[in-house]
Amino acid sequence: MVVRDRRYVYDGWSMFAELNHITAKGTGLAGGGALTILHRASRYLIFVGFIVGLYLAAPWIVFDGRQPAYAFDEEYFEGVRVAYGPRPRRLIASPSYHSFLYDGTEWPFKVFRDFCESWLSDHQFAKPNRWREKDDMVSK
Repeated sequence: MVVRDRRYVYDGWSMFAELNHITAKGTGLAGGGALTILHRASRYLIFVGFIVGLYLAAPWIVFDGRQPAYAFDEEYFEGVRVAYGPRPRRLIASPSYHSFLYDGTEWPFKVFRDFCESWLSDHQFAKPNRWREKDDMVSK
């Protein structure tokens, strides 16, 4: 549906078309300068929203949450099984040892460490020794 007016054409794609029309009309700008500013702002907000959404959705793309990524150098800590977090998908990061153990240097565990730590606490796994040492050094 196309609505035609003397000052703008709205074809259903612009989220702020009516706001742009009111702003351009109210300011008395002949060239519709406010219209351009609002279009730029809406494009910027859409771009920022896309980047934030991509970052928030990335852990579910990178990790396979059904299986844990077990640490290669320790099995248990205080009676609880040790893991680095959910297992990364094979196409993204392959295991370092024996085709199913990880050493923690893989990039998904570094980039998404907060996500991995929350996954570990939700699934009742202990953090690996490297992560416990860093946390102890920060807290001292």
